[in-house]
Amino acid sequence: MSDFNKKEEAGDWELSEDFYNGGTDRDLKLEDFMEEGELESEGDFLSGSDKRLQQTVRDIEAVLALSAKSRPISEIASSLGMEPSYVELILQCSQGAREDDAIAMAHLVLMSL
Repeated sequence: MSDFNKKEEAGDWELSEDFYNGGTDRDLKLEDFMEEGELESEGDFLSGSDKRLQQTVRDIEAVLALSAKSRPISEIASSLGMEPSYVELILQCSQGAREDDAIAMAHLVLMSL
């Protein structure tokens, strides 16, 4: 390999390292990854028109409250009038998310249906 090719490869690598190590000092937010039309209201991701999302948030809160009391899935489902598979999905989605972020979990649940 010629010296020119070695220098060119080293130069590309240096540019790549500068790009990736330059980093950003700011915190990334959900809004950074959303397109303009996806934000329906400022600061609040629940709009009045999204009834399904609001209902899912209420379902998640109810399921997590009963789950915290060590109730089995079948009992949670029957007491809330839900399908056991839906309760199981909520519990699975809640494992990977912070429990205080019901809106994010609701989005996960709705995407998984």
